[in-house]
Amino acid sequence: MLKAISPIDPNQLVRGQYVGYLDEPGVAPKSQTETYGALRVDIESWRWAGVPWFVRFGKALPCTALEAVVTFHSPPRMLFEEDGHRPHPNELVFRLSSNDGVTLKVQAKQPGERMTTHPVDLDVSFGTALGARQDAYERLIGDALDGNPTRFARQDAVEQAWRIVDGVLATPTPVHPYFRETWGPSEAERLVQGEAVWQVPEAASADPSYAAP
Repeated sequence: MLKAISPIDPNQLVRGQYVGYLDEPGVAPKSQTETYGALRVDIESWRWAGVPWFVRFGKALPCTALEAVVTFHSPPRMLFEEDGHRPHPNELVFRLSSNDGVTLKVQAKQPGERMTTHPVDLDVSFGTALGARQDAYERLIGDALDGNPTRFARQDAVEQAWRIVDGVLATPTPVHPYFRETWGPSEAERLVQGEAVWQVPEAASADPSYAAP
């Protein structure tokens, strides 16, 4: 997969730095180190050709979460569209950090005569379904002691990963400021414009104290 990813296009990368980072101990007064990144990559393989991949990551965001969201295409004809109500595309969400599991977000027809739908979540929590498991570092340390390389990166994979990012590391793009407890600089919106929207992690939307932007 890494071999099928082209080097990152600088025009498809937005770097950010939260306001106040320069006041942190040990940080140079004019540091251009990013604390946030958003980018688009394309995987040039028969399986993923034409599917854009949008990635964002950062510090001082509203919550700590690691999620992957697959948004499905809408059908060419919307059967359940009435009075301007357009169903949200179905999504498959992989939660990979706290409360890890999988959620399939689908649309179900509302009871009654109207041809409208209501979102329904089909959720699996790995902790509930599979029971307690080792922490990530416990597994890695155990694998290292056993000589099991399965969860460790191979040299060729590391080299391919560096190939993808090396160009933008050598000639970095500008760093845009953003405030703590936000989802990064507004410049990141142009990456998804007309194609997608940045997803709010379920960990944030499930928090009663979280106020959606």
